[in-house]
Amino acid sequence: MHLLMPKDNTWKKFLKDEVMDEFSIKKSQITSPDGLPILEIDEKTPLRKSYLGLALDTLPETQTIPAGSIGEQSSLIVNLLKKSNISQTAYQVFSISNKYGVVTNGRSELLSQKLAKNLRKEGIKRGKFHFKDCPLIKACIYPDRSIKISVLDKVKRQEYDHLLSPFPGGYTTITDDKQAPSRAFKKLVEAQLVLGKEIKEDETLVDLGACPGGWSYVALNQGAQVTSIDRSPLREDLMPKVNFSAEDAFKFMTEDGFDWVVSDIICTPDRILELIETWATPQKCKNFVFTIKFKGSDSYDILQSFKKKLHSLDYDCILRQLNVNKNEVMVMGTRI
Repeated sequence: MHLLMPKDNTWKKFLKDEVMDEFSIKKSQITSPDGLPILEIDEKTPLRKSYLGLALDTLPETQTIPAGSIGEQSSLIVNLLKKSNISQTAYQVFSISNKYGVVTNGRSELLSQKLAKNLRKEGIKRGKFHFKDCPLIKACIYPDRSIKISVLDKVKRQEYDHLLSPFPGGYTTITDDKQAPSRAFKKLVEAQLVLGKEIKEDETLVDLGACPGGWSYVALNQGAQVTSIDRSPLREDLMPKVNFSAEDAFKFMTEDGFDWVVSDIICTPDRILELIETWATPQKCKNFVFTIKFKGSDSYDILQSFKKKLHSLDYDCILRQLNVNKNEVMVMGTRI
């Protein structure tokens, strides 16, 4: 079966609706064991090359390892890798519970340590998650100590890549920065980690709808040449550091493209589709990161329009809710 990880139990219903809409399956074909923040769906559901905006992480094609000692379970995992002829793998181990959600300490930490030791003994090297040709293990420990494990070889890893989080179960924490103009800066920080691509020194970046300047602040700190577009100015200390233009973010255009086009602007989701059409369709940027903002819970079906659009682009794209998002989903991509 496939395991899907919503942000928490309150998001399960909306992720379930998205899955039914995306794959035309019945509600009865989706289960949620013991009230955990997890959805289980049949392995025949065609997740390959698909997008799920409301799943923080996905464990495709899982197998079950029965409850047992940490040593026994580690040995069974190693045997799965040997059967798949995997000589190098990235791996993540986490536990899931009703009370705490995803946790990486306790039993999951002990299993991860034991697994690392056993893999070394077998000559299986540890790879890095963002090397997309590196096989991947994701192991989720259930409350009864059984494990659902996804073992993806190089080919499967690439087929499911749009759905895979670099964080165990999709969860991470972005460090606070009291100097940032707003907490929204965390979205761009986490988005870069998920995208596997950093804003680099001297790259050009345009921040559309930049006020008060949280995303421009991040880009400046990473050494980018920043153009900020908004009708309102940024925080006073940022203004001398950016190329600021007081205009409508949706009407801004330039002859030259940018390395990055980013936007956390407050608008309806259809306006973000416009930004994708303006910047990504004609390849006026190498990378883009946009926030899709929702009001209430009645408009998530527009995610289908984003999926259709992303499939038409010559970009490696991700459509996903992040930890720092509230009633939002991020859409981002890197030009192929």
